[in-house]
Amino acid sequence: MNLKVYTQLYCKEALKNLDNYLDRELAAEDIRLIEKHLAVCKHCAAKFKYEAEVVDELKSKVRRISAPAELKNKIMTAISDTPPET
Repeated sequence: MNLKVYTQLYCKEALKNLDNYLDRELAAEDIRLIEKHLAVCKHCAAKFKYEAEVVDELKSKVRRISAPAELKNKIMTAISDTPPET
């Protein structure tokens, strides 16, 4: 397989795992492989950087939002009424 085809296939695989990578839901070896790819692929690195910035911005905004007290009470009641999973 030539290098261009290999790189395109690896880009496809890296981008497929973008969300799991950003959420740190991949195995350590998979994270290492993606980071190795990002070090040499400017296209994927830019895409990952953009997505990471979007996620960080969303997290920042969500932290500033407070749910109404009535909603919190309904959620807490629902949680306390739910039997534990076995």
